[in-house]
Amino acid sequence: MQNKYRLTAMSAVFSLGLLSACAGGGQDDNEPDVEEEPSEQQQQNNEEQQEDKE
Repeated sequence: MQNKYRLTAMSAVFSLGLLSACAGGGQDDNEPDVEEEPSEQQQQNNEEQQEDKE
């Protein structure tokens, strides 16, 4: 009987740990950071677009 409670408690701890690790949260990596400078490729693309408009 004691083993049953121990396994139940271990399962609960494992489940909570798994759920909290997969919760995500935090910053979305797909969104650009406003403080970062654009990459060279983006700068080149912007320059090409401006040349095409002229």
